[in-house]
Amino acid sequence: MENEEIYLRAKKRVDAQIGFYIHLAAYAGVNLLLIIINLTTSARHLWFIWPLIGWGIGVAFHALAVFVCPVEPSFRTRMIEKEMKKMALLRESSQKLPDTPAADKETPAPKTKPKAKPRAKAKPKAKPRTR
Repeated sequence: MENEEIYLRAKKRVDAQIGFYIHLAAYAGVNLLLIIINLTTSARHLWFIWPLIGWGIGVAFHALAVFVCPVEPSFRTRMIEKEMKKMALLRESSQKLPDTPAADKETPAPKTKPKAKPRAKAKPKAKPRTR
């Protein structure tokens, strides 16, 4: 079981790295195309720099997430484990306390909201005069 867990973690990291390399290749290819378009159409106004910078920030954050500070275990996994522990503690505490209602007993029906008062009918609109 331990080897399977190690394999799954390694697979997850490798998938994240491959995802980053795909992102980086798309960034390089698209921005190269934008540079070519910009320089052939209007060399005076270099607008390609803006998507290059913007997307570059995204690529940099992707690299940080994959290589510098990989999140393990994932936030979702930690939350699931925390909820499972809470549920186990609740189950244990409900078995220890005799006056705690059991799950099979009927619980009282929830109180219903009082019905709203009926609205007054709107007055009919006056008919337009005809001559």
